[in-house]
Amino acid sequence: MSKCTPWFVRCIKPNVEKAPMYFDEQVVLAQLRYTGMLETIRIRKLGYPIRVRFHTFADRYFVLLPDQFNVLGRRRDDKDVCSTVLSKINPKWALDWQMGMTKVS
Repeated sequence: MSKCTPWFVRCIKPNVEKAPMYFDEQVVLAQLRYTGMLETIRIRKLGYPIRVRFHTFADRYFVLLPDQFNVLGRRRDDKDVCSTVLSKINPKWALDWQMGMTKVS
């Protein structure tokens, strides 16, 4: 997306009720399938890697973690958040990712 000029943005809604701090896996999964994100992920896994800085990854995905990582907006070390997201949410993901010096790849 950074190389083109997108004219729309698709937002993933965490739940149908629009309730704060509530995450419905089935609703999110259906949206990801519909938008083609799962296909994009499959293509990336075939050999087109993505490298994301710890800070960017932590900002995007820390909401998936328990409240201990999100107390009044203060989080632990970004690298720690990244490794926790990848290992706790789905232990199989930890095998597909590598932690570098500054990025997750």
